[in-house]
Amino acid sequence: MNRSRAALAGVVLTGLLTGGALAQLAGVPGDLAAYRTWTKMNGVLLTDPSNSRAGPKNTFITLNPEALRALLASGGRVHSPFPAGTAIVRETLDVASGFVRVLFVMRKDPMATRTRGWKFEGYSRSAVDQPFQPIDIPDPVARCLNCHQQMKATDLVFTPFLNRPDPLPAPTAAGADRVETLNYQFAPQILHVKAGVTVTFVNHDAVPHDIKAADGSFESGNLPTQGRYFFTFDRPGEVAYFCAIHLEMRGRIVVEK
Repeated sequence: MNRSRAALAGVVLTGLLTGGALAQLAGVPGDLAAYRTWTKMNGVLLTDPSNSRAGPKNTFITLNPEALRALLASGGRVHSPFPAGTAIVRETLDVASGFVRVLFVMRKDPMATRTRGWKFEGYSRSAVDQPFQPIDIPDPVARCLNCHQQMKATDLVFTPFLNRPDPLPAPTAAGADRVETLNYQFAPQILHVKAGVTVTFVNHDAVPHDIKAADGSFESGNLPTQGRYFFTFDRPGEVAYFCAIHLEMRGRIVVEK
């Protein structure tokens, strides 16, 4: 592409974004303004409005053409490590109004040796007419790396490359005593069972989850996608549990006589 055509393309792109993404991203670095034109990795939906992290979440990636072709040709299987210059943006939309509320960014930079080759950034705002403000990350090792290190197999990236707009629905089994995880939620959040029943916990999300009783009576350890954990509830009462990886995920088992 010659310079005049490239300049024209830049003007057209800027014009297209001025009324949309660019206008809505005041306070965010300019190289992120067009992140929605990047390749979409995945999309999930957290629907509980009481959850501070609730809302649609979409993840986009930009990387060099050769790496992108390899990723697409592989059917979305992540090849570790990602090349230098890769950028990943995860947006969270406001539940009520649908505007982009939070952006988390990972940038692949070999110079970031302290955080295993990734730089972490975040930007947030509370209203659509406000500029984004940087999220303070004084210790990226404690705040970001220590959590992401469990994903060593995919170069510290939690989000699977599925290139789809919507999450897959969770399969259900009528009459089964089971709890399913999907979109970072337990379903049902409250399950009533009879004493002596074995409950099956199934992870349908594309990231690991952990099932841990608040009273310490059981813990599954990390469950991969489609992983299952079984526990028999012998004593009547109520047992609260949560995901030790994603602490906002909580549920209860009510055991009846």
